[in-house]
Formats: sequence, C-alpha cells, structure tokens
Amino acid sequence: MELVELLRQLRAERRVKLEDAGRAMNISREAYFEIEKGRLMPEQYQLDALAKFYQISPTIFGQYFENDKVC
Repeated sequence: MELVELLRQLRAERRVKLEDAGRAMNISREAYFEIEKGRLMPEQYQLDALAKFYQISPTIFGQYFENDKVC
C-alpha cells in the first residue's frame, strides 16, 4: 500500500474531514488534499503529528521513509 492510500484509508475509516487531518499536521486543508493526491510529500514530523491525532503508532509511517526522506 502506498502512503497516499494509507492516509486516505485512515481518514475514511475514522470519518475525518480534510480540514481536521490538515489541522492535525499543522497544514491547510488544501495542502493535505495535495498530500492525499500524491502531489506533495509530507515531512516525518507531520506524519508523527497525524499518528498522534489518530492515536496510532507513528511507526506505521516508518516504512515510507529512508533517512528521513519519503520513498
């Protein structure tokens, strides 16, 4: 599963609005939308914040990073 698919799945399962997911990452709704479309790549710290928001382990996103860069 790609990162964008995982982000969409998490948001859909929890019925979270784009605005709320973006707010959790300290970005705009539009920026979060661009991340879900694969046009913008999030930083590790933003995904850590999102994991905290969803109350899941941030390690779920770890497989998408190599040396703090999105793969």
